[in-house]
Amino acid sequence: MKKIVILLLIINVFSFQIINAEIYGSISGEITLKDGLPVEGVFTKVKNYKDLNEKKLLGNKAIDKYSTSDKDGMINFNMLTYGEYYMEVISLPEPYKELYVAKTPSMPIELPQGQNLVDVDIEVSRYYGTISGRIFREDGVTLYESVYIFLSDRK
Repeated sequence: MKKIVILLLIINVFSFQIINAEIYGSISGEITLKDGLPVEGVFTKVKNYKDLNEKKLLGNKAIDKYSTSDKDGMINFNMLTYGEYYMEVISLPEPYKELYVAKTPSMPIELPQGQNLVDVDIEVSRYYGTISGRIFREDGVTLYESVYIFLSDRK
């Protein structure tokens, strides 16, 4: 009798692992600079597409999952149910915080049931912009000479 109970427990645990492996999947990728160097400490989130307009729970697990990139720039979101996900960068670490922008996939990421998606990568690149326009005096006259504009990334 004791052997049968132990055998049933082993079968039950094994069955649970097989069912979990078939239900859940993962999304992983790498966060790098444009030149391929990894970026550590990027805080990211995946959000289930069905959850964009209303907050739902699957079982006792929230649909939003978070990950922070490791020293190799790797992120990993485990125990995801199948469906469409959007990836979002919550914050960049210093020194990238002020002058860089992260390009996340703009289309939803389709995660099939029980699959593991790899190479869902994010590129962090320097943010460039343009300043243009004219400078006027209070009387409306345009200034052309002796106008200097200094830009700095210091606070």
